[in-house]
Amino acid sequence: MLYQVSMHMALRIGLTGPIASGKTTVSDYWHTLGIMVIDTDLIAKELLKNTSPAYQEVLHAFGSDICLKDGNINRHALKQLIFNDRGAKKQLEAILHPKIRQRLMILSKAHPDQDQLIVIPLLYHKHDYPWLDHIVSVETAPQQQLARLLERDGIDVSLAEKMIADQAQQRPKSKLADFTLNNGQSQEDLYRQIDQLHQQLCCSK
Repeated sequence: MLYQVSMHMALRIGLTGPIASGKTTVSDYWHTLGIMVIDTDLIAKELLKNTSPAYQEVLHAFGSDICLKDGNINRHALKQLIFNDRGAKKQLEAILHPKIRQRLMILSKAHPDQDQLIVIPLLYHKHDYPWLDHIVSVETAPQQQLARLLERDGIDVSLAEKMIADQAQQRPKSKLADFTLNNGQSQEDLYRQIDQLHQQLCCSK
């Protein structure tokens, strides 16, 4: 309970949304407005480095075939594996997700007086992050999502469609977000929506 009280000294805004919906564009712009950004994807990348204890757990679970010649994890190979094997995906999540949440809370608590935008792509249940003040989701049309994913990750259509379908299946059917940003038009339109939401949430608290 003490932790929850301390977390409300400043705003904690969770940002979620489907893969390739524009979360990085949103978080980058929000950062220019003076909001601290904490991205769980970056935390996950840190956990997969060969200097991290989590690296050994992942290696033990999936073997050295997922490694590059230099010993680092081949993220493309790991992505192929988990999106073709639901059991492997759950196994990886069981290793990484508790460590991501732990690291996230440490980073967030280190800046109790600063408004924060916390990027959590796999935010499926509010009770996983009960200390968030608001949840914002960025949404886009499926065809735009597919085009962005192909351009961003350089993967084939089959894998991209599997990634989109898998995440769509896991996303909650009930309304999770308190606010929604529509990334279906121009970047200027998206920025306008963010400005309005920033004014509503951060400047009127």
